[in-house]
Amino acid sequence: MNKEFLTQFYNKLQDDESKKIYELRRKMDWEKNYIEFIDGLIGLNKNYVISSYDDCFEKCKGKKVAIFGAGIDGKMTWYLLKQRGIKVDYFVDNDKKKQGKQFCGALVISAVELKFSGKDLFVILASRMYASLFYQDLTNSYFPRENIWYPRIGTIFAITGKQYFDCPGMRHEEDEVFIDCGCLDGETDRQFISWCGGVYKRIIAFEPDIYSYQNIKKTCNNIENFEIYNAATGRDSGKANFNMCVDGGSRLSEKGDCIVTVESIDHVLQGEKATFIKMDVEGAELESLMGAQETIKKYKPKLAISIYHKPEDIINIPEYIMKCRDDYKFYIRHYTSCTYETILYAV
Repeated sequence: MNKEFLTQFYNKLQDDESKKIYELRRKMDWEKNYIEFIDGLIGLNKNYVISSYDDCFEKCKGKKVAIFGAGIDGKMTWYLLKQRGIKVDYFVDNDKKKQGKQFCGALVISAVELKFSGKDLFVILASRMYASLFYQDLTNSYFPRENIWYPRIGTIFAITGKQYFDCPGMRHEEDEVFIDCGCLDGETDRQFISWCGGVYKRIIAFEPDIYSYQNIKKTCNNIENFEIYNAATGRDSGKANFNMCVDGGSRLSEKGDCIVTVESIDHVLQGEKATFIKMDVEGAELESLMGAQETIKKYKPKLAISIYHKPEDIINIPEYIMKCRDDYKFYIRHYTSCTYETILYAV
């Protein structure tokens, strides 16, 4: 690891929040220090908006509350409840080393103790890895199903901020050309239009998943100056294996179940200007940046790049951007209550 580069990059981070998230992310990615990451997010005192799928707070009223999972997901669930004035009475965990101790100010009990706690107890599952096992454990013991909340991803999911458009140093221009790599459902493009007040020149979007692409063609057909490519982005134009995934996590993969077109941004633009490039391409960000090298060097577009898919992204991606141009300033923001969605901004 190039310590000189790390120092250079750290010094180019423009505010304390960026430096804090960088340190937390690097420790988590390289030292697997997940609990410190969640502690750090809590310390930022962000106001989180709960996913509509996970809004269980009305169900908590008039009941004691227990969180099943005394780990990182449990700690963030406790914080999200605390923000809404809901007291957690117990944590539940199958780890005997945790039982009988305090976690976030509440007693950790066993699943056996929970089963005999009565119907006035409302249980929120909090583990992306073990939620299904927790749920099975409770239902097999005839714990009332109506008193169990099973979040969609196994833990309550919440967001904060305006992802991709939340950088303090980012300003829109009258002739914006927005490149959206990983379009998914077109929502980011609508957010871009709102961010720039509807004043822009062109939107160029890429979506390799054929089902998402077909949906975008229908739902975004009223957006002016909008172009959508049924392609992934990469270093070079060509073909590649692709793994379809129904949850929005489709990605380029050597073990993919189909073949898709790949385009480089430089090839599509043919020397024309881009003012803003956003990338969330499930681990192909660095290769996609390499395919935009000439555009970055010539025009210095604003960049909003995901740096959470691979542990090395937080090092390799800013290092590559700095090799292309040394006059970028950097910010880092994190947008969820779990480990997903850390974005590097370059302006």
